[in-house]
Amino acid sequence: MSIDFPLGDDLAGYIAEAIAADPSFKGTLEDAEEARRLVDALIALRKHCQLSQVEVAKRMGVRQPTVSGFEKEPSDPKLSTLQRYARALDARLRLVLEVPTLREVPTWHRLSSYRGSARDHWQPAHRSAISGCCALRPLSIVRPSLRRA
Repeated sequence: MSIDFPLGDDLAGYIAEAIAADPSFKGTLEDAEEARRLVDALIALRKHCQLSQVEVAKRMGVRQPTVSGFEKEPSDPKLSTLQRYARALDARLRLVLEVPTLREVPTWHRLSSYRGSARDHWQPAHRSAISGCCALRPLSIVRPSLRRA
């Protein structure tokens, strides 16, 4: 998505208006910022390794102008390009999936009475909730010998 910023306008205000007009713009902007940070990190690693663009290009099997364009252009690089660039630096690119809607929901499990006890005992557990799917996961383990058969 290409945006022309009017001269004299406040950039933050313009971005806020663009997000209000199209809520998906915020995600697009965040994705572009993340991609740029990744490319900047790869460039910093190349410089730290004291490799030229020509050397990286040879390792990637492309020409130097391709590497230069990759480093300069505010583009949406392919995952395969990022991986090849990282491997040319003897590095490995790993992706991490973050799920902001994942949350821990406290709940309780009823356990049978201990032998010799007349009352029930309750044990805390957590339930991971993702889009309505729940998987119960106990926090602690009760030894089977302590549970009533």
